[in-house]
Amino acid sequence: MNENLKTATSTVRFARWNAVRELHHRYFIGLILYTLQKAGTAVAADMMERTFARQRGQKFLDSLEKLGLSGLSPAEQAAKYLYLANKLGGVDVATATEASGRSWVHYGIPRWMYDGTAICAIPPEVSSAPMRGFHSRIGESLGVSSLSYVCVGQTAEGHPGLEGFFEDLGRPLGPEERLRFEPHHPRPVYDPATFPTVDWSEERRLKVQRNYALTYFTNALPSLIDVAGPEGAAEIGHGAALRIGMHHYAIVRDQAGVRGDFGDFLLALLDGMNEAPERLDAHTVRQPGWRLMRGRDDQHAPLLRAWSGLLEGCLLAHDRTMPFGVETDGEGIIWRFG
Repeated sequence: MNENLKTATSTVRFARWNAVRELHHRYFIGLILYTLQKAGTAVAADMMERTFARQRGQKFLDSLEKLGLSGLSPAEQAAKYLYLANKLGGVDVATATEASGRSWVHYGIPRWMYDGTAICAIPPEVSSAPMRGFHSRIGESLGVSSLSYVCVGQTAEGHPGLEGFFEDLGRPLGPEERLRFEPHHPRPVYDPATFPTVDWSEERRLKVQRNYALTYFTNALPSLIDVAGPEGAAEIGHGAALRIGMHHYAIVRDQAGVRGDFGDFLLALLDGMNEAPERLDAHTVRQPGWRLMRGRDDQHAPLLRAWSGLLEGCLLAHDRTMPFGVETDGEGIIWRFG
């Protein structure tokens, strides 16, 4: 492949990754808000705690060596992991380690997770749920029962970002001691020159940003099934997806660089998710499997009902007169439009 063709191919691929990232980032935010509306604060907070507990179990230990953090103290490993994992995902974040060993992480404003006006709808219980699922249980993942996380500020409470520090207290901690709130605690000064870095290619970084948004989605929906049941989660997920698809179709279509019909858009989006789609005819696209939800066969029906709302909403924005249909074909999924 000559260099010009290689560059053009990469540009198309990166544009599709960006469109996938944007759509699923918005869906995650919308899912939180729609769950709050339809099921209430307790269910939304439980979903968020479980989502982040899943991500901790999947990502944290496997990533320490990959990110060059092996050998650091538990507090520093925790803070620098959260810095790099979020920074590489496209989040505004900072970190610092004090002489005392306390290691800080600060998620800046605007918050990636509650971007735009969504921040005004987030109750403190939902804001603190990710810390209950991830931050306060990093010691559990490391086998260090003395590691605690102290939150000193939350944007949902009117503070400039989510901020806190990890601290090894040198003794086994009870569950109630692993997460504490001290809003009047002094904050450090963050020096960008001290932030950890990784030497990764642009392609790898762009792929990580896409996967960062997809991972929230792939863990949030199964977590919602756990707390709202398959039918409830399917309908909440579909309702959120439908609205996000309608509102963001034009933006995402433009990001993906699509100039053709809805089938071309669908092909571009699914290709950006590595789903290997093929066009069967003018009104039908098939994907041979569902890589995004691989390993979740027992939840396939509610997950598909929820996620298909994104594409249904996009079609409504494209042409509200066109009928929409989705069906399974063995392991494959068939999308019909028009």
